Amino acid sequence: MQGATFTSMGLTSFDLLLFFAGFVIALLLFEFMSLAIYTLSSQRENRKKLIKVISVIPFVIFLLYFIKNYQQSGDIKIALLSSVEKGALKFIPIGGWITESLRNYHTGDMAGMYTNLLLTLLTGIFLLAIIILYHSDYYEDVLVATQAAFEKKRAMKEGDFNALAKTTKKVSRVNRAMKGLGSQAFFYKHLLESSRNNRFFILDGGSLLVIAGANLVAFFAKDTVSPILILAISMYLQSFFIGTGRGLKELYSHYIYMIPESSFQKILWSNGEVIAKHILESIFMFLPSLLFTNWSFITLILCALIRSLFSVFLVAGNLLSQRIFKDVISQGFLIIMYLLFILFTMAPGIAAAFILYVAGHLYTGLIILSLWESFLSLLFFYLSRGVLHDCDMPTFQKNK
Repeated sequence: MQGATFTSMGLTSFDLLLFFAGFVIALLLFEFMSLAIYTLSSQRENRKKLIKVISVIPFVIFLLYFIKNYQQSGDIKIALLSSVEKGALKFIPIGGWITESLRNYHTGDMAGMYTNLLLTLLTGIFLLAIIILYHSDYYEDVLVATQAAFEKKRAMKEGDFNALAKTTKKVSRVNRAMKGLGSQAFFYKHLLESSRNNRFFILDGGSLLVIAGANLVAFFAKDTVSPILILAISMYLQSFFIGTGRGLKELYSHYIYMIPESSFQKILWSNGEVIAKHILESIFMFLPSLLFTNWSFITLILCALIRSLFSVFLVAGNLLSQRIFKDVISQGFLIIMYLLFILFTMAPGIAAAFILYVAGHLYTGLIILSLWESFLSLLFFYLSRGVLHDCDMPTFQKNK
């Protein structure tokens, strides 16, 4: 498929064969590496932490090379090419060594090519030695993990959340106490649970990845990318990755039905944690870029506001779908209907914002979009209140 691309770059069929061989060898050695890492670190928390630190070091070194070259050139593409040409890939095991050996071959540096191939070969032998010499119960562990996953799936179908709550994962203690009256207790309960599972309060690994990605794009492409583009991409990704959080799980337990308050209050407070999480994400995605860009403060505030309100809208939309589809239908069909529903309901606000943006009224367009999201969120939360009026509503797909 890439033959025409290779030909346009002046490469031959033999070069294509070499690239393919390198790809196959890398895949094979990565499988060996995963087995060796599992063998060395299984049931050993200290080794797991050490391996995580060691695995990050090569990429940090490459990133430092890239930052240094970027400061000198001021161009992302030139900085990447300079990092590769100066041999920064040699610090990345296996994948970097194989890539570097191919580059050395095409530049005529045969000594460098042999060095990288030798490192790759010795690493492969070392990984195989670990797998062979260590008598790990790898396949037994796989069977146990498969059985545990099957039991959790069956418990989920049966609505047995007590079984789902059983886990061997260590839970860190935090110096926070339960508080709140009535439905507010759900919000503080969810905050407590999230802070126990995450190192950064309610921000998890996905949150940190989104925040880092947005700020890196803003730093390296501040002259070619606008915050509106980052906002659009992040909202698109939110549509796929946002979950309904702990609030939806409360619908499967009896406690939320027993609180003598309005359904609207209980729905809002039980979903407060996931909303707060996305508000924090939005703030850290846009506001830090003020330190290294000349973007407008008002624009960034409005972008953070729109993304936060969009998360509220998605949570409300998920709840409304629970109200409409009392019995779970085909998951594929449900996803399609869900995305079409989001697109259809958001279309008026997005169209109005786009028209005003083209007309030169950016701030007005963003404000209109945020108001539209707020209106839809409140409307959907209000329409979803009936979820708490039917405690016997089927929540899982029945076995046929």
